[in-house]
Amino acid sequence: MNYKKIPNLFLLIKKLYEDRQLSRVTENFSKNYDYWLALIKNKELQNLMFRLSDDSETARLTARLLDRQDAKELTRMLLARIEESPDRTNYLHKIFRVWKANSNWTLFTQLSNWISNQPEEFYNILEELLIEGELNSSLYRNLQQWGFQLKLDKIRSQSRIRELYLAELFPNINDIKIPIGVIHEESHQANQVDMLYVCAIAAATKATNIFEFGTYRGQTTCGLAAIGEDVRVTTLNLPPEQDPRYAPYIGKLIQESPYRDRIVQIFADSRAFDPSPYAKQMDFIFVDADHSYKGAENDTRKALEMLKPGGTIVWHDYAAKTPGVYEFIRDFSQTRPVFRIWNTCLVVYIDGVDVDRFEPYPMPSSLETVEYTPDRKPLKRS
Repeated sequence: MNYKKIPNLFLLIKKLYEDRQLSRVTENFSKNYDYWLALIKNKELQNLMFRLSDDSETARLTARLLDRQDAKELTRMLLARIEESPDRTNYLHKIFRVWKANSNWTLFTQLSNWISNQPEEFYNILEELLIEGELNSSLYRNLQQWGFQLKLDKIRSQSRIRELYLAELFPNINDIKIPIGVIHEESHQANQVDMLYVCAIAAATKATNIFEFGTYRGQTTCGLAAIGEDVRVTTLNLPPEQDPRYAPYIGKLIQESPYRDRIVQIFADSRAFDPSPYAKQMDFIFVDADHSYKGAENDTRKALEMLKPGGTIVWHDYAAKTPGVYEFIRDFSQTRPVFRIWNTCLVVYIDGVDVDRFEPYPMPSSLETVEYTPDRKPLKRS
């Protein structure tokens, strides 16, 4: 095995596993913890410990107590000792500083415990990845996705976004019928059913005049056109000559659609597009084109110009993979709060609706809404 390709932390854990030492290490840690905690609680032995010449050993010991549930109890005890023994104050504060700074041991212990509790199949998969030379790339790819998600979570906490289930925002949504073909299975994305929701929202709001930024094959375009006989969908995309990668696919499904007579295609760069002929005419606008910050900002500004009073704007790809979109939504939401649909990459703005005061429509109760829905937090005030 080529261990040189394995990150140092993983190498150590894997070697411990192969040598059947990992469980023993975690067991010994638990036993040693109980022993040392009893030792520290004994005042006479405390005095002996405080006189130890090798402070580093004591520092390593106390650092190991960080991830224990009763670390608070230990902290209270040490604070009491500071009051009782002013001459040892500097020493005890040093221990506190070590606790705060030395998080690596806590992380290693938690990771070791997690890995040691995995089934045998887990190690077989790791072994296969190692042999195939894919372990590093797999680890990096997953850590990268985790990093993207952490950033999105941070940005979301800075945004004025209220998260609701689709039926809480649109009460008749469950009665809407949408062609299943709008689901983009080939994308292999977790959000492939989002387009079904986009078309359902347009139908639920009884939109007849619809504008779409970003046509691609016209899959969503056709789904929007299917929601009613009096619907007219205007869809904008870069001209094929300006988008050679997508050129063979642009609007392909529109040409074959039974709803093609309800669709008008515009080929233009949205940055140069003039929205004035459509001013305040659109009931529903779907933004899913340029995912850069400036692109989302441009398309949104023009969408607002075209939006009819009481109309709806929906953005797609509010997701970890598209920082331009979620960073723009953060800034946009400071003056115009928005909704996000749970378990999707969709953000919704409804003109004239007070996001703070909106009363969600009731949904049938379920175990999932009780156990899986995070706590609803009030919007941050700008």
